[in-house]
Amino acid sequence: MSQQDAVSITPVAATRLRAFLQDADGHARPMRIAVEPGGCAGLLYEVSFDGVPAASDVIVDSDGVQVLLSPDSARYMNGAVIDFAENSLIVRNPNAASACSCGASFTSNADDSEEATSTAVR
Repeated sequence: MSQQDAVSITPVAATRLRAFLQDADGHARPMRIAVEPGGCAGLLYEVSFDGVPAASDVIVDSDGVQVLLSPDSARYMNGAVIDFAENSLIVRNPNAASACSCGASFTSNADDSEEATSTAVR
């Protein structure tokens, strides 16, 4: 999978993330997104901001934000768009078939539908 296929970040989200990810010395920290089992729908996003790239990570640079994904997480995130709305990161993911009623978790898309499901990152 190429880096460009994994995820993209909207300009609004990139602006918020760049400000948040900057350390005291003005250096940008990477953001790690992991797709893990959990939530009422089966899968959820876990985001951390202290990531150090692993040798096997897919590394995406999008609008000044570096995103780290494990190969397993990259498979679930392929083609996803990260946005920011209502003080939350939102993931529009074409690989998500449905989200739970609270919007915190999702099920994997088995039918390869092109329609994206939005899920809030908590």
